[in-house]
Amino acid sequence: GRINHLSAQNCKALTSLSVINIGLQSLNLTGCTSLTALDCYDNADLVSLTLKGCTALGNIMCRSCGFTSLDLRGLSSLTVIYCQRGNLQTINLTGCVMLNNFYAHTNKWIEIDLSPCVSIGSVNVKDSPTLTKIILPAGKDASIVNHSGSTPVISFGK
Repeated sequence: GRINHLSAQNCKALTSLSVINIGLQSLNLTGCTSLTALDCYDNADLVSLTLKGCTALGNIMCRSCGFTSLDLRGLSSLTVIYCQRGNLQTINLTGCVMLNNFYAHTNKWIEIDLSPCVSIGSVNVKDSPTLTKIILPAGKDASIVNHSGSTPVISFGK
């Protein structure tokens, strides 16, 4: 059989999880406070990813998944996210102060607010023609953004 829905809530000892190309539809890892790496890419039917309280999570690979929105609020250890080639339209990065690399090209973005990501160093949102606006943290240089194939307005937050 296939695993369609996986819930591993409050698994305090879980440090990494790899669920690649298994037809997953939902993944709930709420409260997995020791989780440092998540690989859940190539799950085209994955429409729900819950990571609330995963404060040690540093690396997420969720490219080619089906969700349109991603809530990464409070993931204060997150440094790298790979969420390219998907259906993403919105993302919440509030509290992601360590995020350095944001690989999110070929999505259905409208606006991306990276202003909470004061450590951001590289942003790849190329081939996202619906993207109209990117907000970077104050003091960052717009040259960190690769947006070929799209023409967003780049502005700066507080």
